[in-house]
Amino acid sequence: MSLPLESPGSYRFGEFELDAARQELRRGGDLVAIAPKPLALLALLVSRRDRMVSREEALAEIWPHVAVSDATLASTLRDLRRALADDPQLPRYIRTARGLGFRFVAPVACGPPPPEARPEPVRSIPLVGRRVLLAQLGDALAAASSGCGRLVLLEGEPGIGKTRLLAALSEGAPSSHAIVCQARFPEAGTGAAYRPWSQLLAALIEARPPERLAEEMGHGLPWIARLVPGLIPGEAPLPTAPEDETTALRLFEAVSGFLRRVSRSAPLVLILDDLQGADRSSLRLLEYLADEIHGERILIAGAYRSCALDPEHPLPATLAELARGPGFARHRVEGVDAEATAALVQAVTGREPGDAELAGIHARTDGNPFYVTELARFLAEAPAGGGAGSVPPSLCELLHGRLQRLPLRCRDTIELAAVIGREFEVALLGRASGLDIADLTEALVLGRQAGLVELGWGPARRFRHALVQEAIYAGLPEARRRLLHRRVGEAAQALPSGDRSDRLATAARHLCEVAEEVGIAAFEAAVAAAERAEAALAFEEARRQYKLALTALDRVDGAHRGHRCPVLLALARAQLHAGEVGRAVETARGAAALARDLGRPDLLAEAGLLFADYVVIDSSEPRALFQEVLAALGPEHVALRGRSLAALATALWYEGRSEQRLALADEAIAIARRIESPQDLVGALLARHHALAGPRHLPERLRLADQALAEADRRHNDVQICQVLAWRAGDLMEAGDRAAAERDVTRLEEISQATRCRRYLDHPSRWRALLATMEGRFEDAESWLAESARWRQRGGVPNVESYVLMQASLLMRERGRQVELAELVHDAPSLDPFRTRVPAARAAIALFELEGGRPAGAQRLLAELAADDYAALAEDPNLLDTASWLAEICRHLRARDVAAALHERLAPWRDRVAGIYAITCRGSMARYLGLLAAAAGRAPDAVACLEAALVANQAIGAELYGAWTRWELAQQLAARGDGGRARALTEQARATAARLGLGKLAAEIDQGVAAVQPAPGVSYPTIS
Repeated sequence: MSLPLESPGSYRFGEFELDAARQELRRGGDLVAIAPKPLALLALLVSRRDRMVSREEALAEIWPHVAVSDATLASTLRDLRRALADDPQLPRYIRTARGLGFRFVAPVACGPPPPEARPEPVRSIPLVGRRVLLAQLGDALAAASSGCGRLVLLEGEPGIGKTRLLAALSEGAPSSHAIVCQARFPEAGTGAAYRPWSQLLAALIEARPPERLAEEMGHGLPWIARLVPGLIPGEAPLPTAPEDETTALRLFEAVSGFLRRVSRSAPLVLILDDLQGADRSSLRLLEYLADEIHGERILIAGAYRSCALDPEHPLPATLAELARGPGFARHRVEGVDAEATAALVQAVTGREPGDAELAGIHARTDGNPFYVTELARFLAEAPAGGGAGSVPPSLCELLHGRLQRLPLRCRDTIELAAVIGREFEVALLGRASGLDIADLTEALVLGRQAGLVELGWGPARRFRHALVQEAIYAGLPEARRRLLHRRVGEAAQALPSGDRSDRLATAARHLCEVAEEVGIAAFEAAVAAAERAEAALAFEEARRQYKLALTALDRVDGAHRGHRCPVLLALARAQLHAGEVGRAVETARGAAALARDLGRPDLLAEAGLLFADYVVIDSSEPRALFQEVLAALGPEHVALRGRSLAALATALWYEGRSEQRLALADEAIAIARRIESPQDLVGALLARHHALAGPRHLPERLRLADQALAEADRRHNDVQICQVLAWRAGDLMEAGDRAAAERDVTRLEEISQATRCRRYLDHPSRWRALLATMEGRFEDAESWLAESARWRQRGGVPNVESYVLMQASLLMRERGRQVELAELVHDAPSLDPFRTRVPAARAAIALFELEGGRPAGAQRLLAELAADDYAALAEDPNLLDTASWLAEICRHLRARDVAAALHERLAPWRDRVAGIYAITCRGSMARYLGLLAAAAGRAPDAVACLEAALVANQAIGAELYGAWTRWELAQQLAARGDGGRARALTEQARATAARLGLGKLAAEIDQGVAAVQPAPGVSYPTIS
């Protein structure tokens, strides 16, 4: 902002000098530390020293287009008086007249700045060639002002003009009475998480009337205070480490609510520059806000360097997420044309370029405005006769040449600043350089005059462009670069506020660059930065810092193995919270191996417990791990023992051993209650729930789920709430209460979406796919399956392919693609673990292969069950789903004795619904009992069961299975002579098959195939 003064000269009063050109206040030649608003107020009073300045006039001049309170003005006046050492009771400079305003009363001497202090004349660089983009930004602002929130991003290479476009938007926004707040992200890894958001919020809070702030912040004040230190009076305690990533979403909701409420008083424009430097946590906050602004008077405009996005960069994932929103637009900023290039050259040099010169500049720069202006400036400064041949081969060489012309002390300072980064804090630069404020200021002023740095307001300065910083840094010799990194890292630690998040991150970054020289100190600095990021809910930043710590440890030496294991565990937790399940698994495995080598069963237990609530197909690894842990844990680790018992009970899901699993779970429950740990109690109750997975224990499972949910609700533990809801929904569906199950899934979805609880974001999609399949809405089911797969792939969750294949196979079968399906499941290696360890999957695959002409697997399965007197079914956690596939196999193979035995064992569960947890729902169990009764030759039982299945499938909306039941019942009725009703049911089934596209059912009806007949061309022996 420019100062409200009538001339760019200097104004001297008392021992002070106000330099309008440099926007500086000096006392006895030394700079005075003063904030922008107090300095602007001083300039206003000095320029209008001939009269009284009213309160209204000061507010309009210092805070144009922004409503602020009298308290803000009073605070600014106090800061100004403090800088001038002016006593309000005996004023030397500023006198206050109550009710009238303020007046500057000291004599003022005016004059031009001293010749040696005069800055270079700076020609204004026009914004050219951007008419279309400016119109698009204007349209977005107009839409947002009318209540249709917008998110607009500009992408392009460095120097292309993105920041200038955002500045034009900022300058034009006040005409629509909008409030404008801006933030710029430093390059990745150089600043604390959320730091730019903190600055943006602090500026907005400063501009808001204090009397409105309490209402606008609402209950979010304590959360916003995490980002804006000093917002709550007194010494605010540091945030404690969160239990899980969901806490961050409470912070996001607080910020969103504040911004929405502010926008109701005036349109709000949030400008975010250099988004390529944003940490993942800041990007998650942006994603959250994008979902919240559609109906608000909010415009978010941002820019990022597209060339800075490597495959590991977090921004592309955020862009994909943002693109799903209705108010999102992204514009590519390209180089300007030759006409605009000519205008830029003329603005820089003061003359029109010749055709040849213009063609050379445009070809060399491809219309990048920054390249154009720098190249044109170089040509203008070149000695006479230098001509085009004097142009350096690259812009970087040009910048190096400009740097070399500076005095040694200035050059050293600029090089040190380049090591810090594009934006550098003056206090840090001063500490690292050892210069006093006068010498440091002189060096930076010379750097500004050379076009290298910008001297803005506030505690930070920045290079004029990222390319400037990058070129200077790249030109440093390796030895000097390492020396400067060490100086910066040690300076960041030594500053008085060296425990601040951004200072910790800075110290870690620079010390880890020279880890071989500083030793374990680099590792400790990165761990400290990671822990602070985790406490601030910035899990992605914590993950990055933990990786940095491990890299530093590797570079120090191998003598610190004891440090490595806890950091691996912390990294795995951060990866889980960041949604990287697959990577977290591998990290935890590494931690477990190291813990075993160190003889630390407690750390080994913690490594396993990271995944204790996951049901795994192959339990050999977790089973062995927790057996080892339980044998080694001492009495001092009672809590770890309880969690390990529950984990082992869960790991044995597909191993049978129900009595052992119950004993393990009961001991875990007893420990959790003894140590009064509600979180451990929820885990132990779920372990018992899983140990009682058969249909006989459904009432007990529902009771345990209710109890676990009450404990999780009491602690507001969103992750555990989602976990319990997911399991209880499956139990309720088995009981036939679809409405209650959907309520649980709806609540789970609300929590997972509101908190971005990564593990359960795919769960609602899987449920919708399950429901759409049983309702016969196959296209919808495919869409939801794809959505579920995307969520699981994004989180690196194992078994994505097999989960999708199991659900998609139902669609293929019902569409009549049995032969293709049989080939697919027969050759799918991803199904091998399920084929051998999950009875329901084995039975389904056997049926698919049977219907495709491969009967051997189905025959072998029934023979094995009969030989073992069906003992395997007693320990099957998915018994009802397994039985549904077996019933269809018995129908095809005319397995009369097997069907009779299964019917007898399964008859008590006729009122249940068959399915697997959030994967499949096969409809009423009564249908499959009807098929078994028909295959066993018990026609009356078959009719009774199928009649009951018609009612039950209709009650849960299973139209697919209702159609099949009508056809199967029609065949039974026709066999006993009830032809009229049989024909009616057949036509109903035929109509449903045609409407839903049930190719398999339509083919059976058209061919009149009896339910107990084998497929054409295949002979199946009877199994008795």
